[in-house]
Amino acid sequence: MKNNSLKQIFGFTLIEVLVITGLTAIIMLATVSLFMTFLFNQGKISQRQEIKNAGNNALKQITQVLREAKRIDSCSLGRDEINYVDLNNHAGSFIEDDGILILNTGTQVDLTPDHLRVDDFSADCYEGDPSQYIKVSFTLVNPNPGGLSGDPISQDFSTSITLRN
Repeated sequence: MKNNSLKQIFGFTLIEVLVITGLTAIIMLATVSLFMTFLFNQGKISQRQEIKNAGNNALKQITQVLREAKRIDSCSLGRDEINYVDLNNHAGSFIEDDGILILNTGTQVDLTPDHLRVDDFSADCYEGDPSQYIKVSFTLVNPNPGGLSGDPISQDFSTSITLRN
């Protein structure tokens, strides 16, 4: 006499296989989605950091040159160009040309990268008793950031400088 009730069954039922497959698919989709979000956000963060570094570098160069200048020519409010004379009586200028911030001292030096655009460059100059005071501001924009949204990334920069001489 054979006892069928003690028969051992090996393997999985169809329901168990479908449940495990479904759960695995859901977990994989969530993991891929999280990973893609991380990659897109990391790209945006690195682009913001690039804009910040480029703007701070331009401000640093403007500050160093103007702080050591002898005078600023045609000092007035709301100018889109800064003309100065250095201690050696050489003329120079900071201008925005076609979206690039340029230092012109006989030869042109780009202060911002070509793929970033400078908007709203302005210089407000004030005559003081011992020296001149100038406020420089501009917005740096990445017009083609890529990514999902494709919205331009921008940051405002501003500094105030008192001439030493």
